[in-house]
Amino acid sequence: MHFTKPSFLEIKIEEKFIVLKSKNEKDKNRLLKKEIDLNFIQFHFIIEGNATFSFNNGAYKMDVSGGNYIVIYNPKKKSSS
Repeated sequence: MHFTKPSFLEIKIEEKFIVLKSKNEKDKNRLLKKEIDLNFIQFHFIIEGNATFSFNNGAYKMDVSGGNYIVIYNPKKKSSS
């Protein structure tokens, strides 16, 4: 498995179902950014170490430690009008 730096390994499981995998084996923090729209439900699993998730251009931040996960869904979708 090859990761370019900094990036995700993107695996399309089926239409509208994508897995993004990231790995950091260094002692330095990495900034990874992925733009998505409000239609996605996000599952973030931290296997080892710690991560800080930043949303809405840094307006919200959440620390997650290894062995934990977060689920993110925004029920307020963009209006189609």
